[in-house]
Amino acid sequence: MDIHSDFHVYLEDPAPYIPQKKTKRGRKFKRYRSGTESHEVCEIVNNYGFDELPVLKLRQTSRGPLKVRAFCQPVYVWDGVSDRYDKWLLVASQIAGNKPDTKISLTNS
Repeated sequence: MDIHSDFHVYLEDPAPYIPQKKTKRGRKFKRYRSGTESHEVCEIVNNYGFDELPVLKLRQTSRGPLKVRAFCQPVYVWDGVSDRYDKWLLVASQIAGNKPDTKISLTNS
């Protein structure tokens, strides 16, 4: 599935936990937290650098061969509310040419 560039993912296991109270006063914590930092997918894609990747010929089109540069990165997706998270594969592809168009997707395969 294609995602927006401001979608947040984790590069490391988020390991959600409910913090323990340090004092007996006040209410118990109910919200899960994570010790790792989330990143926007556009940051990950921009830091990777498409210029150094090899150009791959995908298929023949009516305008000639479709050439792209692509990479994949394992990431974790956590909703920030529950204790459940999933490991996905972030796939970013950029059409090689004068006007590069970047697409960012997540896949569970």
